Amino acid sequence: MGGRIVMKKLFQKIMAALLAVLVFGGVWALPSYGAAAAKCYTIQKGTTTVYKNKTLTKKYAVIQGNDEISIKSVSKKSVKITWKAKNKKTRTGYIQTSAVFTNTSGKKYTAGANLKPCRRPKGPGYGNISSGQKVTVLGNKGKYTQVKYTAGGSVRYGFLTTAQTKKYVIAKKTPSKPASGSVSYAPYKGVRYNNQGLSKARLAALNKAKKMVTIRWKAPCTFPTWADGSGTFSEAVAEDGTRSRKFTAGKTYTGVPYSMTDHSYDNTAWADILKKGITKKSMTAKFGNSPKAGTAKGIDCSYFVYQALGSAVGFDKIEYQMTTTMQNSKYYKKIKWGKIKPGDVLISPQHTMLYVGTVGDGYAIFEASSYESKCSYKVYPKEYVTSNYGCYKFRGFSD
Repeated sequence: MGGRIVMKKLFQKIMAALLAVLVFGGVWALPSYGAAAAKCYTIQKGTTTVYKNKTLTKKYAVIQGNDEISIKSVSKKSVKITWKAKNKKTRTGYIQTSAVFTNTSGKKYTAGANLKPCRRPKGPGYGNISSGQKVTVLGNKGKYTQVKYTAGGSVRYGFLTTAQTKKYVIAKKTPSKPASGSVSYAPYKGVRYNNQGLSKARLAALNKAKKMVTIRWKAPCTFPTWADGSGTFSEAVAEDGTRSRKFTAGKTYTGVPYSMTDHSYDNTAWADILKKGITKKSMTAKFGNSPKAGTAKGIDCSYFVYQALGSAVGFDKIEYQMTTTMQNSKYYKKIKWGKIKPGDVLISPQHTMLYVGTVGDGYAIFEASSYESKCSYKVYPKEYVTSNYGCYKFRGFSD
């Protein structure tokens, strides 16, 4: 009897040892998964299912592609995460291991060039990284690397191409300095809006938009204007009145250029890149496969409005959206035309702009438009605006 008890205990010890080898051996054999114990974004798709259990059988919630998550532990199949829900409470769950990055380093580097990270791979721009700025490399997946940096006064988690990261962050290679252009601001000659008792936030948004339409710059090189998918280039009008389907070296222009490709250059980013230098190659982006010659970089209408509002109330209070989703967004409340104020947002499925004031029988607006390929101040007939747009108040404004 005693011998059987001893044998049983010995068997239990052997099995426990084998189990430890299997478990710890399995853990050590795992690849290194990205952003461990750090905030990161999922990369595989726009939304990711969260489960209650490690085996991923009980669906629990859904996190969006731009939700910040913290990784607590990793197994071959699942990753334990925490994230903040809409009610600001921290939640815990499990997602597929394939949803996060591999080869994380978590090391800090100094950028050797001005870089344009994007919010998600192939997504819209997400601030700027300046040469000499500290950048933390979190992890990579194929052609893209997730980095942590500061932009617009807040910490962001965005994406660079892995090639950019290796060349200009890790290796810190500084590209040869291209020609730089002069920058100033043209006098604002539009309708006054600062004498109407508007809130500080409204005024700040309008002032930011005004800077984007009045920035005056001299082109240091010739580079393309905006071109749509059919390959048709917009005209650019220089200060001397000459028109061309290119921004011409030596000519002076006003307004940040229009673009729907690399489209997050506000006035600050545009001034910065001009001062540091541009080339035709650096300012040419691809819009699908057409046109083959490439198209301009700059800002589009939805990012223009996002920059104006976000700079006024903080980018943590608003999420970038394309015009197709702005009308039904939680950030905007539709109002009657009789209640319109400077700083309200005019939205259609194809375009968006900021209302500035009334001029005779017209509405004055700030916008980024493919017309003349730039950000500008214009006055449109009221009938045209009210027939084609809805009037919305940004919920981040108190007035």
